[in-house]
Formats: sequence, C-alpha cells, structure tokens
Amino acid sequence: MCMKKFIAFVLLQSLLSFTMGWAQKPVKVHGTARLSISETDNITPMEARRECINRARVDAIRAEFGELITFSSNILDYQIDGEEMTRFVEETDLSAQAEWVEDTREPKVKMEVQENYIIYTAEVWGLAREIPQAHIDFSWKILRGDKNDTEEQLVFNNKQRIFIQFRSPIAGYVAVYLLDSTHKEASCLLPYKHNPRGQHYVQAGKDYLLFDREADPKAIPYNLITTQPLEMDQVVLIFSPNPFTKCNEITGDHRHPNSLSIEDFEAWLKRLRLRDRDMVVDRSKWVKIVGSAI
Repeated sequence: MCMKKFIAFVLLQSLLSFTMGWAQKPVKVHGTARLSISETDNITPMEARRECINRARVDAIRAEFGELITFSSNILDYQIDGEEMTRFVEETDLSAQAEWVEDTREPKVKMEVQENYIIYTAEVWGLAREIPQAHIDFSWKILRGDKNDTEEQLVFNNKQRIFIQFRSPIAGYVAVYLLDSTHKEASCLLPYKHNPRGQHYVQAGKDYLLFDREADPKAIPYNLITTQPLEMDQVVLIFSPNPFTKCNEITGDHRHPNSLSIEDFEAWLKRLRLRDRDMVVDRSKWVKIVGSAI
C-alpha cells in the first residue's frame, strides 16, 4: 500500500510539473510606444489612446519573448462620392505567441501636438505569459452572394449573403464570430443560436459550406447589412479538436444572431485559449460592407 501511494505521488508530481511547465508562469514586462495621428485620420482620441497602449503592450511582450510576436492594425483607404477617406481598424489580438495577463500599474499616456500631427506616447507595466500556438492546417474562405463561386470575396454590397467554406484535416469543433468595430459588438454566426449544446462539430476531411440550408437544413442564412456608407468587420474563426462551448451572449431576435460586446468576447477568448493549448484562432480576414450611400 505504501509503495502504491509513493508511485501515485510521483506521478502526480510529474503531471503537475508538466502542466505548470506548459502554462508558463507570468513574468513582469514593461513597454513603450508612440503613435502619430494626422488631421485626416478618422480615429477618435479614445481609439488612439487604446491603440497606443496596445502597441506598448506588444513592445513589452516582444522584449521578453522575442520577435515571434505579431500585431497588426489596418488603415483603410476608400472613396465616397469622389472624396478620399481613411478609416482606422485595430486588430485586437495582441499576440499569437504570448498573452497580456494584466496591468500591474495604470498605463501612462501623454499627448502632444507637433505641426499637423498629434503624438501619443504610452508606457505600460504588466504581467505576460507565453502561449504555445497549435498549428492545424485547416482551410477556409469567405464567399459572397453566389455560393457556387469558389473565389474568395471580401467586399460585400449591403444585404448580400455570406457563406464560408471550411475543411479540416482532423475532426473538431468550430465557431465563427463577426466583430463589428462600429458598434463594438461581436455576433456569433456559428454555432447557430438554436443549437442547444453551443458546439458545432465537424468531421475530418469533409468540405463544409456554412450558413447554407441546402448543405445543412439546420443552418441559418446571413446577409451582411450596414447603415453606414462603409463598414469594416473582422471575421474570427476558432477551431479546436477539443470540445468548447460558445460564450454567454445576448439572444438576438429572429432576424439577428446572438451577440455580446467585443470586450466580453475578447475576455472569453483569452480564457478559452489559456485552457486549450490545441485551439487555433484565425483573425486574418476582414469584410468590407459597402452601403447604398457610396
């Protein structure tokens, strides 16, 4: 009996050591960043402040974990009635390799005016930890209007249908969220809101056409709608071989998907990724919805 207890204790210690080694204990980090905004940039002071803080956090993570950290923001140029305009869109996923855990001190942001630019300078202090990023070679593309068109289309006219083609080499679970940067809202497109389990299972090596009732009678069709001359939304696809349940959302009416704030979505996704080292999150695709005013 004593020998069995000793063996069990050694196994438990080994398991704990492995788990703690993978989880990566948070370390103290410090970073700074500068952001220049011109008079023509369509970005509010609050957005500029948040963007500068995000860049400072990336600088802190890069200094600790190296150059594998990736971060992107998009300055999108377009025309309305012949007038050139610019819109700022921020990528809220700080890093695929490391996670900003928390601030240990309140971020400091200074603002100064230099000629035709407003210069923001941010300094941050916090805790960050490395997250090993899984790699699963799934494929997906966004289709517009005609589901039989195999070419990916990311520019939509108001009220056009959206479809997603998806294929994974392994079985697992997939979720799709549409992040509306105008209304700061994340809409859950998949799993479908009438799914009682909140999980969408896919088989290995099978081609799926999401949001199409001919392919799946339980599917919900979606049209991309905007009240703006131009709207840029991010499509986030989440996949894991391990079961996971969609986040707690506000139930939409029969015409709209369930939704929640982008802030709550990001918090849920970070918790999910910390628990599931096999999870892959692809945030590379943005859709442009052109309103009738253009």
